[in-house]
Order: sequence, then C-alpha cells, then structure tokens
Amino acid sequence: MTILEQLRKAGISDKNIINTFMFKAGGYSNNEKHSYTFGSSKNPEIFWGEIHFNGKGKLHKIVTGNLLASEKSKLDFVKNALSDIKGNHGYTIQHRILFSRRPLKGKFQWKDDFRIKPCINTSQIGKGLAYGVDNIHLKDTEKHLGPPYPFILEVRTKKSPNYIIEHNRIFEALDLYEWLLGLLIPHLLSYPLNNNYPKWVVLQKDGNLEYHLAKEGFSAHESEIESSDDFSALDIPNVPRYSGNEDYYNHLWIHSSEIELPVEMEHNLNSFDNLPTELKENFKRSLYWFNTGLKLYNNNQLSVIPFVTAIESLNPKPSEQCCPDCKRPLDDGPTKLFREFLNKHLLLPKDIDNLKNNIYKLRSDMVHGNFATAADQNFHSIGKFEHHDFIAENFIRRALVNYLCTGSYE
Repeated sequence: MTILEQLRKAGISDKNIINTFMFKAGGYSNNEKHSYTFGSSKNPEIFWGEIHFNGKGKLHKIVTGNLLASEKSKLDFVKNALSDIKGNHGYTIQHRILFSRRPLKGKFQWKDDFRIKPCINTSQIGKGLAYGVDNIHLKDTEKHLGPPYPFILEVRTKKSPNYIIEHNRIFEALDLYEWLLGLLIPHLLSYPLNNNYPKWVVLQKDGNLEYHLAKEGFSAHESEIESSDDFSALDIPNVPRYSGNEDYYNHLWIHSSEIELPVEMEHNLNSFDNLPTELKENFKRSLYWFNTGLKLYNNNQLSVIPFVTAIESLNPKPSEQCCPDCKRPLDDGPTKLFREFLNKHLLLPKDIDNLKNNIYKLRSDMVHGNFATAADQNFHSIGKFEHHDFIAENFIRRALVNYLCTGSYE
C-alpha cells in the first residue's frame, strides 16, 4: 500500500496530507506545474517527497525518499500525522476585529466554538485605524466612537504540534464565523473592499467629535485577548434579541441604536452545523461569495455577481451531456436553476415578486458588458438601476437563511 493510500485510509484529507508533508520538510518548492517538492533529495537523511496532482488539481501520487521507504516508516508517519490532526493537544482562542454600522453592546457565545463581544471603553485606537493619529495628537486611551464600530470575534480551535494545521484551523474558523455573522445579521457588518483604503470615521478629541481618515486595522487592547483554553466569564449583558413586530430580515435597522440578534440565532447556527458534509462544504462556498458581495456592495452594482454566485454554489452542477440531435445541454441551465432556487426558498408579496426575476438578468448584463453605469456613461445613467444591489443582497440573504434554517434543502 502506498503512503498516499495509507494516509487516505486513515481518513486524512488531501489538504492535511499536504500540510503534514510541508511541516515535516519545513517547506516546499513548486517543482513544475502539477507537482511540489518537499525537502531535499540530495541528502537521503533529510525528509524528502514529491506530491503530484492531476490535470484537475486533485492529489493523485506521492513519491517519497529513503526515510519513508520501509513499511514501518510509513506506518509511523501516518500515526504521527493522525496524532497531529486528531490528538488531544488542548485548545487555543484567537480573535479578529470586525466592524459594524451599529455598536455591539453585549456578548453572544455559540457552544464553545465562537463568541462576539464589544471592545472595552479603554481600547486603544489601533495603529491602522487611527490614520493620521500622530498629526491629531489623540491619546492612546481615547474611545473610538464609530462608525464603523469595532467589536471582537473570538474562536476556539484545537491545538496541534503541527503549526501549519493549527494556523489553518484558526483562520478557517475566523473566516467561517465572520461569514456566518455576515449572513445572519443583516445591514450591520461593514466589510472594507480593501484594508489599504482608509475610510472616514468619527473620533473623539478633547470631548469633541471629529472626522478623520482611518484604516480598518483596529487592534484589541491586551486585556481583551484571551490566553486560556476556554472563554472567560464576562460581566456584561447578552446581545439583545430583536423584539419588533416586523420580520427580522425585513427590518431595515435605520433607527436601531445597537446590534440586535434574531430570536432564532442558535437555531440557524445549529442548522448549519448539522448540514450533511457535502452540503456544508457547498454552503461554506456560498457564504464566501455572499460576503464577497457585501464587500462590493454599492460598488457600481458589481456585488450582484457574487450574490448570484452564492446561490449557484448550492445548485447542482449541470452535466456536459448534450442532445445528439439539437446539441443543446440535457440538464437545466444556470438561469433556470437560479430562478427555481429563489422560487423555492424566497416567498415575496405579489407586488414585488417579479423583482427577483431581474437579478440573474442583471448579473448576466454585468458579466457580458451590457450594463452601463455612471463609470462608463454619465452620472445620471445609474439612476434607472438604483437599488438593484440592495434588492439582490436582501433577497438572496433571505433565500439562503430559509434554505438553511427550514431544512428545505432535503
């Protein structure tokens, strides 16, 4: 049995196979288009291996050097890899600063997996956030008033002796829960298109509010960073739940003074956690594209493209089979599948139901260059397409939430 067969038989994913080789060899080099070399083949006493991929980018062969030539060495390698991946090595808590259009004034924790909490009043303005702080002489302990309002996302992940596997776990968890929050809390999370571009924010100087350019590189105060294996107790209230009469995902939040969560927050998170493996991976891809749309929101309607892709990530992939007579594809095309998804997962009042049929057409117009905006005509040309990105975000958010929390994917 080859080393690749043994690793796969042990249930180790291709990604962690590569991570294990990279960690053991201390790095890799891109040997050619479809292979990577780990370690050095010139010294037989140094770990060495080549990982080869097929034309579709799938790992299909591993060639190893002398140190993995015997069956015992292969078994030991698999055993060590399993220990790094599945062994009990404790937990680590890591954080990321997120931003919102409304302040977060309480805490919310889901299981032992993640928690959100506000920055304390004495949080320092991070070097990146206080753009030009040296010129305005702000004190380190001045509050950042927002918007955007910073708050802390914390994740709890398993440690590993393999630091590459551990770091991947941390960043995957931070990305996942940032994306889930972006879907489940509407109109609140503000994502920058690029952290290198400063934004206007409100800062406090000598008791007065002033506007300054700021980059979203806010850093947490050292007292807010968790260093234990478990989340510490917080003496602050929980994030309030929305108690209005209007549906949570139809509420525009114009008059909200702080972030509120849907009553069904835990149910929605549990629904994601309980998705079958393949559907969960597809939904992660959908979350990525939905959040890409949020980053592009109001950017000449480009956000419509990733919003549509978020739905397409959940639709079945059409086969390449065609009718022998007319040569047309036998399966339904992406346009029909997209509209069927929205019709199944998005119920709208009759007077606006027709609007959802325009989303895919707008996406196609953008992709094929038929959509003229203010960027390539004149300032007023964009008016006739006003609110399309707003409609796309809200309609697709609601369809994805319904898909997730009602179990209607079954």
